[in-house]
Amino acid sequence: MPTGIHACPDPDELCAIAGGYVYIIDTCNPARSTHISLKPVVEARELSSHNLLLFIGFHNILAWGIDGEAWHTARLSWEGIRITGVDRDTLHGIGWNMLADKDVPFTVDLLTGQHQGGGHS
Repeated sequence: MPTGIHACPDPDELCAIAGGYVYIIDTCNPARSTHISLKPVVEARELSSHNLLLFIGFHNILAWGIDGEAWHTARLSWEGIRITGVDRDTLHGIGWNMLADKDVPFTVDLLTGQHQGGGHS
């Protein structure tokens, strides 16, 4: 699981990841922090074009924006998500569908978190 420090969309915040657990820390008031609900995070990806910090888990994705949690997808995969690209406001990825026993593509609207496809059914 990842460990590291990331910049947040809000310049007064800092993201600290420790073994897949994510903490958003207010640098102006370090006693105030948020432990995000997605556990564990297996990848963090900065998406400066949309002012988002994406946290990818085994089943879904949580986006952190300038005002906090921007969106949290429904299940995209039964086990494992791979991001394959971003095209304008659409994130493309692949998730495993247990019923079909194969990886299937999905898309996520980066503005809303709504998704299509994926291995969630």
